[in-house]
Amino acid sequence: MTSLSPHFGLRPDRRLEELLGYFKTQKRALIPGCGYGGTILSLLRRGWNVTAFDKNVEALVFIKDAVSQEERTRLTLTQDNVSAFDLTGQQFDLVIISNLLHFLDQKSAISFLQKVQIALQPEGIIFIRLFSQKDFMTSLAKSDRYYPPLKKLLALLNKLTIIDLQEKQVKDDHEPYGPHTHDIIELIVQNTK
Repeated sequence: MTSLSPHFGLRPDRRLEELLGYFKTQKRALIPGCGYGGTILSLLRRGWNVTAFDKNVEALVFIKDAVSQEERTRLTLTQDNVSAFDLTGQQFDLVIISNLLHFLDQKSAISFLQKVQIALQPEGIIFIRLFSQKDFMTSLAKSDRYYPPLKKLLALLNKLTIIDLQEKQVKDDHEPYGPHTHDIIELIVQNTK
């Protein structure tokens, strides 16, 4: 069992190095629901261009203050939500959707996943981390929150090639639950067409 490295926190995603291994050069990344931007900062410092958005104004201010003048030229940062964010005409090599889908209703989640696939470059990668239906949070969630069954998620992404799929338990520690574990799914898919 591994420890959960919160995407909304200051540290980069714990699988970032693995994801970057799929690319020979720096490219363009999308990070929806970016939180406080640990992954953004890590990508920028490696030369990537990053588009990111979040509803949390405090987090966005933190990110803006943390990046250098040069890094700002490669960062597009917006206060927005998944339903409203416009991907029209944009193309990305890497999309990191980490612990985001459960904040959406089913219609918004499906629509966003469809838009992201259209915006994915050939050979581009999407990384998705989400709570599995086995997780205790699914029974506590508001009825409008979306916890897609794995089969449904794979069906939504059926035009992409599965590179890695892991179901595992991770340790976490936050209010109001204290120390606990989550059942999660981590999926890496690639546009091989």
